[in-house]
Amino acid sequence: MKIRRFLGVATATAALAAGFTGQAAAATVNHGMFTGDPYGSIVGYSGAGTFTENGDKVGICDSKADGHAVRLHVYTGGVYNTLRYTISVGGKGNCTGKTAANGGKYDLPENTKIGFLFCRYKDGQDSACKAYNWVNDN
Repeated sequence: MKIRRFLGVATATAALAAGFTGQAAAATVNHGMFTGDPYGSIVGYSGAGTFTENGDKVGICDSKADGHAVRLHVYTGGVYNTLRYTISVGGKGNCTGKTAANGGKYDLPENTKIGFLFCRYKDGQDSACKAYNWVNDN
């Protein structure tokens, strides 16, 4: 059962990455993310996401029917520096995302550390957050 749950999250992440990468996949740098559920690797994470540097593609999926949505905060200068935007989605299997093509705050600066704080979300409160930082240099 544990393997099946993990494979479900892995499949959701792969589908999300495939939807955002397009034909330039060979030259694209993709980063995977999960919410910070304490036992996520055993029982499944609440959310899975990707950051694709080429095109500033950010996507998240809710991967658990647990009554929580998932929410991703995107920062420039690393986590907790300058908040650029927040996206959220709820309902197992539902996904959302933004790209540089959306313009404005979604067009992330190059050669800059970009921070991501990926959390479970319910009743206006974040929980089980996990922080990620990558340099957007592609």
